[in-house]
Amino acid sequence: MGHFKKQLSGDEKQELLEVFDRFKNNLLPLIVPITLMNHYIRKYDESYLINQHYLNPHPVELKLRNHA
Repeated sequence: MGHFKKQLSGDEKQELLEVFDRFKNNLLPLIVPITLMNHYIRKYDESYLINQHYLNPHPVELKLRNHA
């Protein structure tokens, strides 16, 4: 859980783990875990993570994260 281990509720942790597992098993595209992570970053105001290039590497208009 990294930066979120003390902030996420049990349900949120479980949801995050399930999404990561589904992505790992090619059941979800990359955009799903990235979107969930960005949601938690905004919700818990994680300033260190807000500017991480990996979470927003391309302009949204390119739609490069919509495929598995």
